[in-house]
Amino acid sequence: PEIIVGDPVLLAEDNQAPLHWKAGTVTELNEGNDNTVRVCEVETPTMTVMIPAVNLRKLPVELLADFGHAMLI
Repeated sequence: PEIIVGDPVLLAEDNQAPLHWKAGTVTELNEGNDNTVRVCEVETPTMTVMIPAVNLRKLPVELLADFGHAMLI
């Protein structure tokens, strides 16, 4: 699945179990020369980081049209 600005994500870390990965929201995308997203800026509750896109795990989100907002599923 393609990552877009506003997506909720987990920041995957090799030295930690997935339960301990930080959660954040994608705020900016940086593409390589081939127009593929390579690096993303992600805002967490405590910091903003630049992280390779391959280290992000997109969280599943379902849009609730009746309520006009999204929720995690």
